[in-house]
Amino acid sequence: MMADSMPPMLLLPVDAAERIEAWGANWGLFDVRLDPTEDLAVVCGIWRREDLRWPARAKWLTGHYLRYAGERSRVGTWYHTDAALYGLHQAALARSLAVAPSALRDAVLGGWRIPPTDRSMPVMTWASDVNGNPVWSVWWVSHDSAVPGLMEVVSDSSPLSYLGGAWPVDELGSVSAVVIGVGSIGSVVSETLADYAVGRLVLVDPDRLLQHNLVRHRLGPRDLGRLKVRAMRDLLKERHPDLEVEAHPLDVIFEADQVRPLLSGVDVIVGATDGVASRRVVNHLARRAGVPAILACVLENGALGEIIRVRPGSGCLLCYRSRLDAEGALDPEPELDQEYGLGSPPLPMTAVAGDLAAVGTLAAKAAVSTVLESRGRWAQRLPGDVAVVGLQPVPGLPQPFDVERSSEVRWVDLGPSKSGCLTCAAP
Repeated sequence: MMADSMPPMLLLPVDAAERIEAWGANWGLFDVRLDPTEDLAVVCGIWRREDLRWPARAKWLTGHYLRYAGERSRVGTWYHTDAALYGLHQAALARSLAVAPSALRDAVLGGWRIPPTDRSMPVMTWASDVNGNPVWSVWWVSHDSAVPGLMEVVSDSSPLSYLGGAWPVDELGSVSAVVIGVGSIGSVVSETLADYAVGRLVLVDPDRLLQHNLVRHRLGPRDLGRLKVRAMRDLLKERHPDLEVEAHPLDVIFEADQVRPLLSGVDVIVGATDGVASRRVVNHLARRAGVPAILACVLENGALGEIIRVRPGSGCLLCYRSRLDAEGALDPEPELDQEYGLGSPPLPMTAVAGDLAAVGTLAAKAAVSTVLESRGRWAQRLPGDVAVVGLQPVPGLPQPFDVERSSEVRWVDLGPSKSGCLTCAAP
């Protein structure tokens, strides 16, 4: 018969699954937390038959939105069955078919409970496949039908583990990155570095999250008033529990002496500050630390994005700006001190979240590519050291800022150190 509707999905913490498999019993009960509006049930406790309860303790449960939902005790039954029932479940689920309860009753290895007459009850079954690995499924069983449901055994493993050999997860797990400036661009940089599997992040920013930040920041209203670095640390740890994150509410200009030790021994620095002076300080500190730096910002009131890579042995931000000035190009940096708009007169909010996110994502990619290239992964080489990104291009700008199309990315060389540059000079 056809199933009337899709039943709730069931999540089983892996520690509970392993406990059941180790018990050696043929059946038992389990407790759930249920959200009827989402058709979602989470197993929060298991029983060996009816006498011994074991609470699920998986770490992900502590952050799940159903952690505060009331427990429904002993509403479900689990069974050890033969593997043929798992095959039946998969076939019935693919075709949205229900089967007779007798199909389950005949497959269980003992302890069959008669289903209720007024409702469906969840029934978990497990068996060993041909390789001896456990396979799990769930049915929603009433007195006249057994409907196959969706089920997932959820572990505490890092989401990055699913990447396998497609990305150098283990290699990047040993990488440390410092993000200076955790605003609209820096928050995206931080998230993206974590998604790239960078193992350690050091966040530096003295500011708190204010209401006008919300339209462009990765943090939301629940963190209003908090220090950005601490709120971002919590957000990153929620998604990547194995990530090491340090939060330092420091001003890179006025507390440079405290920021400097944080740069020792790291692999890359990303400067995502929104002021001329702070970018130049990051540029100087990175050069003195001998660490490659990625400087990311938007220019011309959000018309352009700019990413500059400063590496030991190359020129620096000041050298590059000096060369542009000598060539008659504009100096775009003074616009940075206007904070590209707060949404109120005299300067409207001109840089939108999507554009800032694009710049932050590319900056994080440049940082990761720089590290991987230094370790011999030549396919991660960048086209140049300076990228100009068209966001809301405006006509008439001199090179290299004369991009004409949205999403156009122009890469140019940074150039050598300029004679007399105080940042590049030996200390």
